[in-house]
Amino acid sequence: MEKTEFESRLNDIREDIDAVDEAICNMFAVRMSLVELIAHLKKEHGVTEMSESRQHEIYDKLKGAAIRSGVSASMMRRIYDLVFNYSIMRQNIIIYESSNEV
Repeated sequence: MEKTEFESRLNDIREDIDAVDEAICNMFAVRMSLVELIAHLKKEHGVTEMSESRQHEIYDKLKGAAIRSGVSASMMRRIYDLVFNYSIMRQNIIIYESSNEV
């Protein structure tokens, strides 16, 4: 493979990666919007606790999806540890906003 052909192919693949990264970012934005809807619903109904069973359910689903996709389940777990931490933080902000409970 010539240098220019190599560089062209490398650029094409990098553009594909960039598109995937943007799609992932957009999906996380959708997910956070849904997290916010849940937080508002919980606030309306006086629910303040976060569901650990739901978190474990999601981990289990992700583990299965990772295995089926050939992706590292431990990598997915680490990524979703961050997603859950941020989601819980965001829910707490919404649930306790305009409240003296924080």
